[in-house]
Amino acid sequence: MKVTESPNLSKIDDSRTLLDAEAEPLSISSLKLFYDSFKSTIDSDNNGFVNRKELDTFREKQNPISREHRLADVLAGKVQDIQALSRDESGFLVFSDSAGISSKDIDALSAKASGDPEQKLVKSIRADLASRNYEDVLKSGCELVEERLHFVDLKFKKSSVSLDPWKHLGNSLSAEYRTTLVGQRQFEKYEVGQALSSKFDTFGALFNLNFDTYSVSVSDKRVHSSYSWIDNEQKEHSVSAPVFDALKGELRKHGRTLIDTVYSGSTHTYISDLQIEEMNIVAREPYQRYFVDVEFRNSSFSFDLSKHIRNASTKHRVEIEVPEKVYNDARAIWDPKLSMNSMLINRRISSLHGDIKRKWTESDPSFERLTTDSGRTFVVPRTSQTKGG
Repeated sequence: MKVTESPNLSKIDDSRTLLDAEAEPLSISSLKLFYDSFKSTIDSDNNGFVNRKELDTFREKQNPISREHRLADVLAGKVQDIQALSRDESGFLVFSDSAGISSKDIDALSAKASGDPEQKLVKSIRADLASRNYEDVLKSGCELVEERLHFVDLKFKKSSVSLDPWKHLGNSLSAEYRTTLVGQRQFEKYEVGQALSSKFDTFGALFNLNFDTYSVSVSDKRVHSSYSWIDNEQKEHSVSAPVFDALKGELRKHGRTLIDTVYSGSTHTYISDLQIEEMNIVAREPYQRYFVDVEFRNSSFSFDLSKHIRNASTKHRVEIEVPEKVYNDARAIWDPKLSMNSMLINRRISSLHGDIKRKWTESDPSFERLTTDSGRTFVVPRTSQTKGG
């Protein structure tokens, strides 16, 4: 692999192509070659070590899909692990933020990769490099997807009939919050502050003379976009937003046709050599959308039997649009892990389970699924003009 230095590191060159389908995949050998070629450029204080801050500064000046950026990105994520391989820092550098990766560290990594390819750090770095082999998009990419995920924060709260302000304050402070994924249609119906369900605590009134009501309301809602490219085996590869945009530009530079279609709340960009109207269509069918109706309830852990009874009485139902595979895998119990993107929200979504009350499909008259003579399928607006069919 040949690594060449950018002619001007202070400016990203948007005119040159950055991906070569014939280039060798990123490897630990290319990581070492990159380090040896760019060390003097990245090591701004000339102390013989490349640290995370210096790598970050270097990356900011590179296109996110350039080999330089990708290799610097991998090094930046492994600075602490790699710098420990030779432990050649001395004096104040041992405790300084300036400590980083040295030439001895890189040599030690290369030796470890050759001698013990199954070693944990070696396998981790190889996985990081493999996930950044964006040349594969030129060779096997068939689709770019921006998926917009619709999340709603739910507030579970107790309200009491009382003249004691401290009791109301205590109820507010003890309110519990959960985040759930909902479909776009449901998301658009919800308003912040909207009450979804309310239930009088009959159990507490009968046995404790507490006249309380348990309710569920919408405390917040937001849209989160995730980005990926899909290969010709329908395997999904997640990328960042800057990489996603850069891949689109790079594909255009390579003369590829990009066909954008917005449906089910997401933007699908098909990668092709032909426009839709130039394709030979052998089959067309209505576009099917897949939905599940899930009944949720708060599921906080407690040894208090009455709390479980109250949790069970505070229910709400939401409509969630899901991919066909998730629809087919869904059974009687809704597990957030069924949705591949639900774990993007690092709150307590994994504790919000529910019962699937209904599953159904709908034909969307605005779109149709086309199959070409090569076997590829496209979801397009019904107005698309195509040959065949």
